Amino acid sequence: MLLVWLLPLTATGGAVGAAVTAGSPGATVETAHAVSGPTETTPTRELVLTKEVRLTPDRPGEITVTLRYETPTDLTGLRVELPESGTAMAGRGFSEGDGRYVWDGRTRTPTLTYRLSVNETSESAGPIARDGDYLFADAGPWALVRTPQVGMSWTGRSEISLSRSTTVAGPGAVGDGIMYLGEAREYQRTAHGQTFRLVVPASASLAERPADVFDALAASADALRVGDRDPEVFMVAAPTGSVEWAVDGLQSGESAFWVRDRSRLDAANNVWIHEYVHTRQDHELTPETRWFTEASATYYAALFALEQGSIDYETFRSRLALGERATDAEAILTTPSTWNGVAPYTKGALVAGELDRATRLATTDASLQTVFRRMNAHDGPVTRADLRAMIRATAGSRVAALSDEYTASAATPSMWGRAEHQRTFDTPLPNVGYAFADPGTDSAFSVSGPYRTGAIGATGPIRLATGETLTATILVSNTGAGTGEYEARARVNGATVARDEGTLAANETKRWQVQHAFTSPGEYALQVGESMVDVVVSPPATPTVSRFSSDTADPIVGDRLVLTATVRNADAVPAASNLTLFEDGSPVETRRVVLGPGENRTLAFERTPDTAGTSRYRLGDRNLTVTVRQPPTASDATQGSTAGSGPGFGAGVAALVVLASLAARVRG
Repeated sequence: MLLVWLLPLTATGGAVGAAVTAGSPGATVETAHAVSGPTETTPTRELVLTKEVRLTPDRPGEITVTLRYETPTDLTGLRVELPESGTAMAGRGFSEGDGRYVWDGRTRTPTLTYRLSVNETSESAGPIARDGDYLFADAGPWALVRTPQVGMSWTGRSEISLSRSTTVAGPGAVGDGIMYLGEAREYQRTAHGQTFRLVVPASASLAERPADVFDALAASADALRVGDRDPEVFMVAAPTGSVEWAVDGLQSGESAFWVRDRSRLDAANNVWIHEYVHTRQDHELTPETRWFTEASATYYAALFALEQGSIDYETFRSRLALGERATDAEAILTTPSTWNGVAPYTKGALVAGELDRATRLATTDASLQTVFRRMNAHDGPVTRADLRAMIRATAGSRVAALSDEYTASAATPSMWGRAEHQRTFDTPLPNVGYAFADPGTDSAFSVSGPYRTGAIGATGPIRLATGETLTATILVSNTGAGTGEYEARARVNGATVARDEGTLAANETKRWQVQHAFTSPGEYALQVGESMVDVVVSPPATPTVSRFSSDTADPIVGDRLVLTATVRNADAVPAASNLTLFEDGSPVETRRVVLGPGENRTLAFERTPDTAGTSRYRLGDRNLTVTVRQPPTASDATQGSTAGSGPGFGAGVAALVVLASLAARVRG
């Protein structure tokens, strides 16, 4: 008789965003062992188990699992043990006994259905932790859970193997350690011998394009050469709308993980790469070497993001330099009781990077990956002595001594500089920066809108009127030695108003124009990279009338009367308003006046008075009084001659002329 049992083994995970490894609460792994068997070779028979998982939307936090067995003829006994969080609901061909469910030996396709509580929470903290509690959750319409496992034992008249599979009753997808239940879309890519499966739930909002996620992971798979790769990597973009996750990502099983849907690739804490590195950690560790799990995942996530051009060197440096903080530097990596919860992510990542750098400098063809590969090939748990021996065999005694210094004491390395990185890693690094164009050039800043169009200075705060659009020319420059990608963002008071992305060769500069319309008064900061300009927006000013006069002297009725006004804008923003000319209190003409800052303009109004008298004119806050006379008449001329008050010939003069003429004739 052959007796085999399949028991749930409890496993444990590291801290936040970690792989779930042996010892972590809640994780189960099925495994089978033959206890005894016949001495002669017998044909192999197969016990087939299909687990069908179903959502129960009316009971959030629980799912239903149905176990369906196909029993071979040589099977003589079968016992099933449900998880602690499972509650039996129905069965066929099983009876309960001593907390287990025993097969009746007759039913060829026995079934057992149970309810399973699947919500898991965590109190852990870490650099990629979140404010929530959940590691796995059933939200009702969807669930992101561990793939259910059960304990089993069986006996048979011959050797009996187990074939098992898990399916979803309805939409969903299953990985080796994680499954998603609910509406979703699955994307796939094959690279470097691995098939990457990305499940994007209908309720998720993926921050990155699936193609970009695949590109990053394919490049990381190629770069991380530490042993065999799993044939399949299963990934879920965890929805963040209705569940508060405790971490940014979590790896479970051999090669499955989830990442929050909003996680980005352009971050030193690149969670997609971090969790992928966990799938390549095919080794067991002891408490003294446990730090390597999160240290290596954190370090390679930042390094690969840098090498792929997703982040710049300063972002990479700042991330690893967290290990220099006093609270983290005092931790002793080989003594977990000294950790503050995040030491492997901070000091551990910096130490991993320094050991990688020291190994590269001490050898011609080795790196920390060489040690990583030896760890994966090691038989049994990797102890502190094992790890030291692997480092010594790879890089020599000096680097092994550095390992002792930085892992077994409070000593902490210092983060290396850009030149050291480029020299050690043989990586031409880009150095992309962003700055506004020189304000002295015409194309640095310009304004357009209802009041003006043209260049504007930026020696002080840029002054705009509401409704105007500012155009800023930004220089995106790569002053480094290598080609690099960039993603530029222009922000107004911290909010992104424009973005641009692309690739720049070494020593290449691109001009990027950003436009933003300012519709409300206020003080604003327009920022790109570390460069910033202040913008002050106010309503348009009001033009003022500084001079108002008439250029027609002593006008008479019927004359063309020209009224001249000088209009001025003394403000730093455009002035705009309607100016109305009033005559004796009544409006007679309105002009729309728009003036640039500091601009003066002359306006001319024409009037033709048809009556004599005094007229009072008003324009803005200026007043003008004009007196108009009647034109002279014939009676006015006669009266003027009699009175001698005017030039010309009168009647007396004419008589004298006649008499003189007559006297001349008499003398002749």
